[in-house]
Amino acid sequence: MTLFFDLPIEISFERTHKRDSMGELKNRLDKENAGFYERVRSAYLEIVAKEKKRFQIIDATKSVEEVHAAALEILTKFLQK
Repeated sequence: MTLFFDLPIEISFERTHKRDSMGELKNRLDKENAGFYERVRSAYLEIVAKEKKRFQIIDATKSVEEVHAAALEILTKFLQK
């Protein structure tokens, strides 16, 4: 099982900008443009669509607490099988 944390590029950039304003260091991927991230996200979404049984999609637009709760719920159910 693979967790896929789905996040639109625009929101990802907003979060990255917020993190940058707090003084965190950028890594190589932080310096890529929107087109790069759109291509990567599209490729992952294609894989998720082809392998539906393997992936669990988590809406990463939600708060950290909500995303954590969703991941924990999925993992708990998976481990109880």
